[in-house]
Formats: sequence, structure tokens, C-alpha cells
Amino acid sequence: EIEAVAANGANVAGAAQRMGDLLESIGYVDVLPLNGSDIVEFTVVFYADGFEDAARRMAEDLDLFADFVAPLADAPTVPDLPDTAELVVYIGPDRA
Repeated sequence: EIEAVAANGANVAGAAQRMGDLLESIGYVDVLPLNGSDIVEFTVVFYADGFEDAARRMAEDLDLFADFVAPLADAPTVPDLPDTAELVVYIGPDRA
């Protein structure tokens, strides 16, 4: 079971909750909705070490381009992000 976070970087109310609900509807479990600190242009799936393949699967599940996957160290700040997070989908207005 992958620990996934949906982070709202779109400045659109409810975007993280909606993304979390969508991910749970396709098989991800207990997706944590949070607000990101930065507004971003596009949705990107960020991954912890060892989870690049899982991030690519999540990007595919969300119909994102494969290029929209990056290491978690490159992600914008997400206050309250648990240390155990393995995948973070940082939501831009394209998916809000």
C-alpha cells in the first residue's frame, strides 16, 4: 500500500479532496488531501526514493504526460507533509 498525498497547488478550493477521492476511486488507499504552499502551472507526481515506477503508474492513471513525474526533493513545499509520504500529486489548475 502506497502512502499518497494530494496537494492543492491550484488555489482552487477542494482540489486536493477531489483528487484524493478520484485516486481512491481507482484503487489508491487513504489519500491525504493537503494544501501546497505554491501555486503551480501543471499537475506533477513527485516520488520518494524507490517509488519512481509507482509515480509513473499514478501519472498514467491520471492521464498526465510521463514528463510530469519528478523526485520528491524537487517538489514545492507542502506544510504538514508526513515524512512517510511516498507519492505526492501536486495539483495545478489543469487538474483542479
